[in-house]
Amino acid sequence: AVPNEMISAVKRMIDIPLVVGGGIRDAATAKEKVLAGADIVVTGTALEKHRDPKKTLSGIVTALRSCRRP
Repeated sequence: AVPNEMISAVKRMIDIPLVVGGGIRDAATAKEKVLAGADIVVTGTALEKHRDPKKTLSGIVTALRSCRRP
């Protein structure tokens, strides 16, 4: 997984959307990466490996909605 400190540092240096992926397998981690500066999170494995991908995706979407930026 990409360290949050790296996400924050890269976000400060660029003016394009920041896409972060790898190791994002649950809602808490997805939210953590967005709060660190990610504009987009990639969650492929989270949906492929969980028994209930619909529930997993729903949890991730709910978590990300709670940290929307203006």
